[in-house]
This record gives sequence, C-alpha cells and structure tokens, in this order.
Amino acid sequence: MKLTGSSFGRAEFCKPSTFLPRIDEVLGRAGERGRAIHAFLLGCAVKGRTAALAEVKKEWQSDCAVIDLEVLPHATPDAWAIEVGLAWNWRDDSGRELFRFADSRDYSGCSVDEFPGTADVLGVTSDSVVVLDVKTGYRPLGPPAESLQLLFYAVAAARAYGKSSARIGWIRLRDGEPYFEHAFLDMFALDAAAARMVAVIEGAIEAEARFASDPSTLSPVVGPHCTFCPAFRVCPANAALMRELVGHTGDTPAPLPVLTKENVAQVYMRAKAMRKVLDVIDRGVEDFATAHPFELPNGKRVGQVGRTRETIDAVAAEPILKVLPDGDLIAKESIQVESTLTKKSLMDALERHLPIGKRKTPYMRDVMAKLKAVGAVQAGTYYCVTEFTPQKQLEPQQAERVVAETY
Repeated sequence: MKLTGSSFGRAEFCKPSTFLPRIDEVLGRAGERGRAIHAFLLGCAVKGRTAALAEVKKEWQSDCAVIDLEVLPHATPDAWAIEVGLAWNWRDDSGRELFRFADSRDYSGCSVDEFPGTADVLGVTSDSVVVLDVKTGYRPLGPPAESLQLLFYAVAAARAYGKSSARIGWIRLRDGEPYFEHAFLDMFALDAAAARMVAVIEGAIEAEARFASDPSTLSPVVGPHCTFCPAFRVCPANAALMRELVGHTGDTPAPLPVLTKENVAQVYMRAKAMRKVLDVIDRGVEDFATAHPFELPNGKRVGQVGRTRETIDAVAAEPILKVLPDGDLIAKESIQVESTLTKKSLMDALERHLPIGKRKTPYMRDVMAKLKAVGAVQAGTYYCVTEFTPQKQLEPQQAERVVAETY
C-alpha cells in the first residue's frame, strides 16, 4: 500500500489508488509553477527572501514576489518551519518529525505502521500547531476542516509536538495575491480526524487483500480525485476508454501507449469523435440536472446555480481608461465595436499594460472602483449547471455556538 499525507483524500474515495501500479508523469506548466513556489518558500527560510527571489525563474517571479511569510497569521515569522516532514503511526496514534527545511523528501526511515507527509509551512504555539499548505491551482479545494490532507498534517504534528489543538489552512494564489482559508481543530476534532484516517487505511488494506485473492473484485472509483492519481494510466476504470481511443482490441487492459507516427492520426480522429459524443452527453446531463439536481459521491451536488456577471459600458468607461498609462492601447484592445465589454477582456488588457512597480490585483481593483463610480459597470445574473457544495443545516446547539462566537 502506497499512502502519504497528500493522498489520503484520494484514498478515501478510491481504495485501489493505494495499491495499483504507478506511472510518474512529466511535470506540466502548472506543476513547474508549483515546484518553483515551494522552492522559493524553502529558499526564504534558508537563504533569505531577497536571495530566494533572485533564484526564481523570471516567469514565476511575480507569483513568488507576493508571498510574504511575515503576513502569515497565528505565529511570528521566525516561528515558521518550511517543508517539514512528518510521520504518523496509525497503530498507536503517535507522530514524529522526520526533517525540516529539506529540498527532497526522504521517507525511507518510516516504519511499516507509519505514514509520511510533508507540510509546506508549520508553526507551533504554546498549545497548538499551525499547518498551512500552499495551493497554486484553481480547482475547488473545499473547507480546510474537511481536507484529509490538512487533517493528516494536523494530527501528525499535534501528536509529534504534544499539542491539543491545531489551526490548518490553505495559502492560495489568485490573480497574483495570497488568500488564506483557515479552520480550528480542538482535541475532539483531532481524534475524529485520526479515526477517519484509520478507516481509510483499514478500507485500503481490505480492498488490497480482496484483490490479491480475486482480481475481479477491483472496483476503482472515477471522480475529481483522479486528476493527479499516479495510477491513472493503468486504472481499469479508464482502461476501456483508452483502448477504444487507440483502437486496441482484446480484453487485456493496456495503458495509453506512446504516440507514434503510425498511431497519432488514428488517436487524433478518435479523440475528436469522442469529444463530440461527450458534448452530447454533457448537454443531456445539464438538461437533467436543471430539472433534477443530483448528488455526487463526494457530497457535492450538480444543478443549476445563479452566477453574477459584470459587463462594462464602453462609452462610459473610455474616459476613465484613456487617462491610465497606455490608456489608448487599453481602450483599443478591450473596447471593440460593441457598446459593452466583458470584465475579462478589460482585465486581460490591464494585465498586458500593467505599469512597472504596480501589483496586479490592487491596480485592477482600483480601476474597477473608478468605473463603478461613474456607473460604467452593470451586474447581471446568468444561470449555469455546475457542481456546488450544499449549505449545511446547523443543529440548534451548533447555531447557538456560532452566535456566541460571533458576538
């Protein structure tokens, strides 16, 4: 069984992901960006912020420049440790630190009953641990208190340093700005998280044992958790689609082969045809979900939701835009023949002509405020079918506690 702190969430949905063969994927652009940001964080702690930023590739410097450890909440800057390796023993519910400030992750010293993981940022207070994880993508993460990855770090760190509570959260980079989402875990929440992880481990062990005695019992589960699964290419749940795509015949599952001059044209045509079929299926699902919202295995629902869309009156906006640096170009690029323009087209134009020394998000926010002040921005509602998290109904005692904590 291959299971680390970052894969507990996937394992909860799909037990076979813990023991199916793994194929390492080449990092894409998003992966390179994430790796650069993590290296910068480590460099800040070891070499200092200025030296660390100087070593970042130019294309990622703007992303790293906005990250400032001094603004992280709940602890003083010198209390933070970066890239902290932790191990949690599921048999006796104990934890220990493996390493800190490490540029590689060596888990070879873990026992058979220990599961390792590396926290991006970790701090310790008098009675609590603070664990923050840097996320550089745009996919929904859900509340921190429900993330098994963060819960693993919290339990392992709390046990390792003898603390009775934890603060966990995401550091997300959106439009060049860091955002923080936090949750507090008391001792009961930590115990519940440990029990939840034990259930995942026991389920994975049982699934692997069943598979060893009878391979037909393998039942992988497809979903959003598959995105970064290292077993994706050999997963039986995807094998049939892969075989169809490359024209593979027979019942023997096969991973997606390397593209060659002999098969690339066939793969291209089949993929194109499949996309058309999927478009038809997507439209059918959208029609169904509009009338009958349905629940997914991960607790989310699919249905029609209202979203706000801002449009900008080109005539009213032009005087504001033209006084900006490169204002004529911004107006020309974003204001087309129509009398309105989308917020995205304007934001793209502003980003292309961002003045030197200006931070992207505050600059755009200031421009939008000026446009709203002259009545150039109109907000409208549109409806789309998408995944959403249902609002939880609070029990009476929970509602009372929320009110007490608020006031």
